[in-house]
Amino acid sequence: MEEATDETVTYQFSMGRGTWRQWSNTVPRQTSLESRITTLIEQDLRAAQRDASSTDTSAKTVSLMSSRVRIRAINALGELRDDEDEDTEDAIKHLEEIIDIADAMDQ
Repeated sequence: MEEATDETVTYQFSMGRGTWRQWSNTVPRQTSLESRITTLIEQDLRAAQRDASSTDTSAKTVSLMSSRVRIRAINALGELRDDEDEDTEDAIKHLEEIIDIADAMDQ
């Protein structure tokens, strides 16, 4: 269901409760879920605009992007390591894999 005004859009959707809980637990407590979803949509839009304007990615750009991914994953790992929850352990495992991918991109 979508409602539109001149300045805002309200959109309702459904998804699996388990997936929602896992994702919402990754959002820092000081950030509202609405704010995080808005940020993700804006990031997707920027990525789509970059993809549309660039058909070739230089090695320097890939290196910069992999560094940014690595830094964010390492920061997230640091925040998660204090929690001993099973879901947190899975998230740590995934972040470590992301760091490995970023390292491989940078070589």
